[in-house]
Amino acid sequence: MVTEAIVPEKVDTLPKVLRRNYLRWGDRKVAMRHKEFGVWQRYTWKDEYERVKYFALGLLSMGLQRGEKAAVIGENEPPLFWAIYAIQAAGGIPVALFPDMIPPEVKYIVTHSDAVFVVAHDQEQVDKLLVLKGEVPLVRRVIWWEPKGLWHYTDPWLVGFDGVLELGREYDKAHPGAFEQRLEEGKPDDYAQFFYTSGTTGLPKGAMLTHRAGMATIQKLMECLPVDENSEALSYMPPAWFGEPLYGSMNHLMSGLRLNFPEGPETLMENIREIAPQVVGWGPRQWENIASMVQVRMNDAGLFKRLPYRLLMPVRFRVVDTELRGQRPHLLWRLLWRLTEAAFFTALRDKLGLNHLLYGIVGGYTLGPNTFRFVRALGIPICQIFGSTEAGMMACHRPDLARVGTVGCLLPGVEMRVSPEGEMLVKSLCLFSGYYKNPEATQKCLEEGWYHTGDAVHMDQERQLIFMDRVS
Repeated sequence: MVTEAIVPEKVDTLPKVLRRNYLRWGDRKVAMRHKEFGVWQRYTWKDEYERVKYFALGLLSMGLQRGEKAAVIGENEPPLFWAIYAIQAAGGIPVALFPDMIPPEVKYIVTHSDAVFVVAHDQEQVDKLLVLKGEVPLVRRVIWWEPKGLWHYTDPWLVGFDGVLELGREYDKAHPGAFEQRLEEGKPDDYAQFFYTSGTTGLPKGAMLTHRAGMATIQKLMECLPVDENSEALSYMPPAWFGEPLYGSMNHLMSGLRLNFPEGPETLMENIREIAPQVVGWGPRQWENIASMVQVRMNDAGLFKRLPYRLLMPVRFRVVDTELRGQRPHLLWRLLWRLTEAAFFTALRDKLGLNHLLYGIVGGYTLGPNTFRFVRALGIPICQIFGSTEAGMMACHRPDLARVGTVGCLLPGVEMRVSPEGEMLVKSLCLFSGYYKNPEATQKCLEEGWYHTGDAVHMDQERQLIFMDRVS
């Protein structure tokens, strides 16, 4: 068995972090779990490392060169993330697409990013590529991992995930040490991933993120909201959105937390109850849905559940409001909080699968004050974070310093200034490197190392950041 004594100290890229985790934990710790057909499938760090290794070598055998791009599109399942890690390990650059994109949108990003491979989930995604086959001449092969519906597809342009793994095993026999060499050649300023913007103000732009910036972003989040290899997290947000790596794929590598993949969107809450995660990252809408669901169920509940809920919630709100003002509740109210926990709210959170939650993270935009208060009154330690694809992590609530209407304090190492127009400018190690093939847009938003966020902000007396609106 490999021991920690021989773990390399130099882990300055994400694939090297994966190798470190493999050497530390090997078969001793589960890295990912995926529920399929009602059963949780477990994958150790050894399983994950070997799949990444052989998939990366398979891509090399098919001609992937350092710096070339490969697109991925599909639902969150382990092969999607093994493909992303493998592309990085091979020296390529993954470009994630939203699974609900229509063929013209897929064509634009695949073409604009110069992707030479596409890793697609299933028949639905493969069919999109087949429609575009004559319009994406740079794409050499399309690689699928879910065979359902694809048994009778004979186009040689298509190849299965397992077929690429087999190519990798053969390549490893003929070129021993090639994978390790590729890992060592990786540099922190290599691009780790391209994230395409939503395109609300024009065509989508490809934000280029280096390994250095991505790792710095996760490190800053971990300083504020620490997790470790014993923590559980749920992966369901698409990796095309930068929020996913924060709570999912990059954090999984950096902290070692276990990624869990639900069976499907319709089983999400059921799977959460089974997992009882320590960290959940949702947008405001999802947290609003949780608050609404609890209120509706309590209104529909029988008298013996509805009565204690209505009697005890004022106590919870009293304690939460005191804490949100930055004050310590009186001893009597703290004792009442504990009694209400034992009497009702521990069981309520257990029904939601959130009883072991350390951090309920909310990102995207600011959560409404009423929902924020209500969720915290349920005993869920909700924390707002503030960041963007281009700027990485900028601010974050610490669990004991959460304030309604704010997005937390600036993280260590993040410099901020406000322009005469009221725009927030930031500088940190987390910044992206620019927009792919768009120097004009890059020059417009990056000036002497300062990123123009386009956000109007204000800082209160506690140095908590308040997001007001977009400057525009």
